[in-house]
Amino acid sequence: MAEADPELTMALAIAEHPFEVKPSGCGTVVQNAKLKIIDPESGASLPRNQPGEICFNGDQITKVYLNDSESTRTTINKKDWLHTGDI
Repeated sequence: MAEADPELTMALAIAEHPFEVKPSGCGTVVQNAKLKIIDPESGASLPRNQPGEICFNGDQITKVYLNDSESTRTTINKKDWLHTGDI
C-alpha cells in the first residue's frame, strides 16, 4: 500500500514492547500512526473483534493522489483518515 509509506504495522516479535501473539494476527500499528475499524455504511468506529473497514491516519499517510481528485475524495476523508477498502 504505497499510500502509507513507511510501513504501518510491524511484526510483534520485533516490537519495542512485544506482547502475546494472536493466531491470524498481522502485527501492531507503528508509532505515530493511528488505526481504526469502521462500519463501512455508517462510518462509526467499531469495538474490538468486529469486522469493518481498516482506516489509517498519521503523518506518513498521503494527503492527496497527484492529479486524481476523484481517488483523493473517495479514499481520504476530510479528517485525513485513509480508507483502505479492506474488511
